Amino acid sequence: MSGEAAAVLAALGRAAAGVVRDAPEADRNAALTPAMAEVLVELGLYKLWAPKRFGGLELSVPEGFAVFQAAARLDGAFGWAATIGSGGGLFAATMLPETAAEVFSPREALIAGSGHPTGTATATDNGYAVEGRWPYASGAHFATWFTANCVVHSAEGPRTGADGTPVVRAMAIPAERVAVLDTWHTFGMRATGSHDFRIANVNVPEAYTFDVFGEPFEGGALYRYPFQSIAEVSFAGVALGVTRHAIDAFDELAATKRAYGFSRPLGETDGGKVRRADAFATWYAADAGVRRAVEASWATVAAAGEMSEEERQIVSLACRHAARACRQAAGALYEVAGMSPLFAESTFGRCWRDLHTVSQHAMLSPLGVF
Repeated sequence: MSGEAAAVLAALGRAAAGVVRDAPEADRNAALTPAMAEVLVELGLYKLWAPKRFGGLELSVPEGFAVFQAAARLDGAFGWAATIGSGGGLFAATMLPETAAEVFSPREALIAGSGHPTGTATATDNGYAVEGRWPYASGAHFATWFTANCVVHSAEGPRTGADGTPVVRAMAIPAERVAVLDTWHTFGMRATGSHDFRIANVNVPEAYTFDVFGEPFEGGALYRYPFQSIAEVSFAGVALGVTRHAIDAFDELAATKRAYGFSRPLGETDGGKVRRADAFATWYAADAGVRRAVEASWATVAAAGEMSEEERQIVSLACRHAARACRQAAGALYEVAGMSPLFAESTFGRCWRDLHTVSQHAMLSPLGVF
């Protein structure tokens, strides 16, 4: 592990008490507290994967995975914010360097956006007229810029590529030109602020457009690692971190809770001990599987500049299996926890809700491997 990654993890440990303290308030209010948001900026958690020349850390994929898991173990929404914010830094590699410098160099730079091509970009003399509405823009209320995928239109209608599919291009728009819509009303990951946003007839110069899957301007191995694989690894890291937090919270609950008909606390009963051991083993094996796949694929990309299709599938399978294993581990503990997790203020209950929210993401769905 690099010195930069070790320093981030150490700083995260020092900030842990404040994040844990504020997490219930953030969940109640469906928004990170100002203190939690400042920790993300102060520790550079939005810039883990931004290029070094723009003030980023440019960590490796295995290092990012470790940081996301550690952040999510403190609180799921906090970990998700770090993960999505860092993922936005990858766009700096495919933007024009001068544009990337403007967008990513500020201390508080945070990109929110959506990969869904639900907007239109109509070509003009100096760029595109952009309109549309996009879902799931995590971090919307703290974002400094938004990115939005659009189907490109000309006067004749939608443009298509050589294969007949619509041409899609990403647009970078300053936050002040974007309307955030209050749509994120969920039972888990409430504080991520993953609201919809709308853009109405905003002109975007050509220099502020890019192709997420285009040839990167940056030469580091990070920007050669497949974008979808990075997303899968990132979200698996959050799921694993939340599950580890759930085990911690179960331990705290089980130390005093007495199940119906038992004289001893749940954690001292044979049944409680077996459930806890099985849950930890399930989590441990899933974590080990993802780590092995990520480290092997990263070594390949670092050495050869790309990974094979088989390696991509192994990463996908490991991450999606981990999400399923995490649900199984947390669910086994939930079954014996009684009524306690049902209450909004239950830490274990919040972990369970957060886990079942993040694992619904398409990048962790068992339907999306092949």
